[in-house]
Amino acid sequence: MKSEKIIVKNTMYSILKTIATIIFPIITYPYISRTLNVTDIGKIEFSRSIINYIILLAGLGINTYAIREGAKIRDDQQKIKIFSNQVFSINILSTVFALFFLGLFIYFIKYFNPYRELILILSISIIANLVSREWLNSIYEDFKYITLRNIFIQVLSVIFMLIWVKSANDYLIYAFIIVFSSLGPAILNLFYTKKYTSLGVSKQLELSTHLPPILLIFAINLSTTIYVNLDTTMLNIFSGDYATGIYSASTKVYGLLKSLVAAVIIVMLPRLSNMVGKGHLRVEQILTKISIVIILFVAPVCFFTFLLSDSIIDILASKAFMAASFSLKLLSISLVFSSLASFLTTSVLLPYGKEKKILIASVFSALINFILNFWFIPRYTYNGAALTTIIAEFSMLIISYYFAREYFKFTNVLISLFISVIGMIPGILLYVVINIFKLSSFWNIFLIGGFGFLLYLLIVYRQMRISNFLEKMNT
Repeated sequence: MKSEKIIVKNTMYSILKTIATIIFPIITYPYISRTLNVTDIGKIEFSRSIINYIILLAGLGINTYAIREGAKIRDDQQKIKIFSNQVFSINILSTVFALFFLGLFIYFIKYFNPYRELILILSISIIANLVSREWLNSIYEDFKYITLRNIFIQVLSVIFMLIWVKSANDYLIYAFIIVFSSLGPAILNLFYTKKYTSLGVSKQLELSTHLPPILLIFAINLSTTIYVNLDTTMLNIFSGDYATGIYSASTKVYGLLKSLVAAVIIVMLPRLSNMVGKGHLRVEQILTKISIVIILFVAPVCFFTFLLSDSIIDILASKAFMAASFSLKLLSISLVFSSLASFLTTSVLLPYGKEKKILIASVFSALINFILNFWFIPRYTYNGAALTTIIAEFSMLIISYYFAREYFKFTNVLISLFISVIGMIPGILLYVVINIFKLSSFWNIFLIGGFGFLLYLLIVYRQMRISNFLEKMNT
């Protein structure tokens, strides 16, 4: 019971943080998309995709590894201090190597000359990720601090943007503000994380102990990052900055929705790892409850995003980005697969130490994405990129479930899936009726999305109560 209360509390903080993470882009992106031009936004997004690869190289698999292993020994101050210092020292070495690699990359490959200034600015985030040591906060499940800190930094970022980003010429200033959103938390963490343990550089790295699992997680993260970022990178190479800018509008919405689902999942990892480490038998019950929450939440989000993609793009970006509407519809379908796959890898396979299985699924999905991009993107540009994302995420889901079926059965949540489908029916009726009146984008989202989601919640609540009652009767 105590574990469930902690999970609920942490989930609420994490969801609050993610809601803030979603609300602020909803405020800022319409402003940016109307202030900067599509091509400059495309340059920024392409540069960010390159930096994401370097951040991955610098971080290896340290963040996930530190959370998982640190959660098991967090009650032993001596062990956690030694472990933290060793992990941090490894991270310093990997970051130095990554920065050296980035320097060679942008100065010796001519294609990146137009993006060099942007990439150099955004590379500050690489240092921020090192000094942040966010994994310490996650090990001790300090999601209250993480939430309040992130909201504070996001408020400052919005203020800076409104003050200094005034025209299309200010896209470099916008890049600095993007960097501040990661540098700010890192600076605060430098002081805050001292409450857990004093961090320093360790001479005894125990590479033989730490490096194999870290590199395994890195390989998983690399393959995942490839099929998440590769579409933007290859789209820029095949179709240019303008197409990348258009696609950024749909991926922005897609990313926001994925982060909301991830907030529910990631807070479970320390607690689940701790329970698995202690041999608790109730893990499967908790996993079933988590999966039900994910299904009942993700299904309507994907459904209403698909229905209202035109209105969402119109409000979140502008009419200059309306071409992104269909790719958003495609990505809304992908969200179903990616959310369930993320649950299986993060909440099922990872706590049980099945990193090699995750790696197989990730590599296979990344290869599918990479190969299909060569055919779809030159022909269908941003819509082709979205389509390959669907196929890659679906592959990830199928393979992950194959490996996770020993610990978790989707048959346990089929009733919840059926209830979710029933709850969407009023949304379809609302969409058909309201579209007759040709209302504005705002009213479409408010009436169809708002009332549709409210009716969905009422139907799901009623059906779940009936389902629980029948289950108790059978018991």
